[in-house]
Amino acid sequence: IFKWREFFVEKMEEYTKVTHSKLTNGREKFSFVYKPSILGDQDVFEILKQNRAKDVKFQTTSKGVHRDEFVFYINDREVSSFGSQGQQRTTALSLKLAEIDLMEEITGETPILLLDDVMSELDNDRQLFLLHAIKGRAQTFITTTTLKHLNEVKVDAKIFKIQEGRAEELS
Repeated sequence: IFKWREFFVEKMEEYTKVTHSKLTNGREKFSFVYKPSILGDQDVFEILKQNRAKDVKFQTTSKGVHRDEFVFYINDREVSSFGSQGQQRTTALSLKLAEIDLMEEITGETPILLLDDVMSELDNDRQLFLLHAIKGRAQTFITTTTLKHLNEVKVDAKIFKIQEGRAEELS
């Protein structure tokens, strides 16, 4: 798991920097820092043994890959502290789109992309960059409360209106 995590983090940073730059038209520089809870040269089993009493007491494992952290930066400022909602959403989208590239590289297959109400927190420019970034890349399902952003991008899409539990295709 640790070795795959290292590979994953390295590749994700490569892809995410490019994707984020595209989504922001080059206005933002994206980076992130991976903070593992156990360093590569440490003995995992020894650390787990050392923390066992505390872990049993609190009924959780305090060290391991599930405790690793990622800190995201835009223009060298931490996104979680200083980023707007749009920047935070763009960071998440950059990671999601970079995952598509990485999954294609590893498996040779393109995943399905599900985006739930992503447009509401993005300004018009970011909406358009997102639509251009996903156009033709992967089968994508987007939920949204408005179709305004689709007026400016030619998309080959089926659009459905969901009302009272029923789906109706719009023409």
